[in-house]
Formats: sequence, structure tokens, C-alpha cells
Amino acid sequence: MVDPDYVDCFRLATVEPATWSPERWARTALDDIAGAKGQFIWRVVLGLRLAPGAPDHVAGWRIAERAPSWIRVEATGWLIAGEILVHLDDEYASMVTAVRYHRRPAARVWRALSGIHRKAVPELLDEVDALRRR
Repeated sequence: MVDPDYVDCFRLATVEPATWSPERWARTALDDIAGAKGQFIWRVVLGLRLAPGAPDHVAGWRIAERAPSWIRVEATGWLIAGEILVHLDDEYASMVTAVRYHRRPAARVWRALSGIHRKAVPELLDEVDALRRR
């Protein structure tokens, strides 16, 4: 993302995270675990335009780029633009979130949600990893 207003990165140390693809990690985290609660926050609170069910989307986020070790999804709306990158290597699963504000209230809205986000993302990674290891 060019000129983001917010960026974070969370890494989970785990054994062989690439036994699942980055897309499978992203789909499990965003579609299955974040689910309806994620959709409410992304669509209603943040005003993102999502296309759930589209084959080239993950939880409605458009797949922008992918490689064997990572996938990047993006969404935009009237308030913000967002990107999520899921990256896997031999020891870590990582999720990077970048946000760019489009309107003046975006900073206040994201500031209010960012605490929830910073708590939720590590939990998402943990839950995906637990499902993967079953």
C-alpha cells in the first residue's frame, strides 16, 4: 500500500506453517474465524465494499497478489482502504495489516477499532494454527 496511515505485523512461531497455503490460512482466518463479526466490522463500521463468495476474493476482500509463500488481499470503501498480507515461512505465520484513510473521521474510527484489531489478529493466527495442527 502506498502511504499507509497505519501498519502492523503479527507473527506466530509455529512448526511447518506452510503445510497449509497462505490462501488457506487467510480463508480460515477471515472467512471461518472472523466470520460474521468480521463482516460487520469491515462492511458496516469501516464501510468497506466486499464481494463475499467471489472466487477471486477471501471473505469479500479481493485477492490482489499471491506467491507460494504469501497472499495479499485488499478492500476499499468510502472511509478507508485496507490490505492484509498473510506470509508463511519455515517457522512463522505472519499477518500484516495496512490501512489508509480516505476521510477525516477515519483516524478516529480506526483508533477506536485498532485495539480490538490488535487483540483479534494474534487470536486468529493461534486459532488457524490450532485447526491446521488437528
